[in-house]
Amino acid sequence: MSSSKAVKRYDTILALAKKHVRRDPRFDELSGEYTQDTFRNAYRFIDEYKQEEEDILNKVKKKTKSKVKKKELNKALQHIKREKKAQTDADRSREITQEWKKQEFQARAQGKKPFYLKDSEKKKLILADKFLQFKKTGNLNKVIEKKRTRRAQKDKRWLPPKAE
Repeated sequence: MSSSKAVKRYDTILALAKKHVRRDPRFDELSGEYTQDTFRNAYRFIDEYKQEEEDILNKVKKKTKSKVKKKELNKALQHIKREKKAQTDADRSREITQEWKKQEFQARAQGKKPFYLKDSEKKKLILADKFLQFKKTGNLNKVIEKKRTRRAQKDKRWLPPKAE
């Protein structure tokens, strides 16, 4: 190409293809707002699947004779039970806070100043509800005794060793 040829002032640029923008639905505004109640209702079928799985594991556990296999099945069952208990505890604590919020809203409607519950107060409410539940089932003494022994075990760590 000849060097004496004049350079174009305006060069034509090819239109760049628009790059696909990736979105994370957890943090994107377009996905809507997350509410735990709607999420739990939408995915309630998973709880049913877990219940079916637990029933199947129980049946298989009854039929197996191998100790190793039974140990594995027990471990899986314990995992499912812990998950279920954690979920029910979370649901119950959510119910307690919602009840408290409703009462506070009604009090605000009557002219009371707004009061927002601290996390420590929330924990106290949940703990009080747990103790009421234990009292209804009759396990309160057992639970208190277990807590007492656990605390005693922790306190024993700080005692000096016995000299024999």
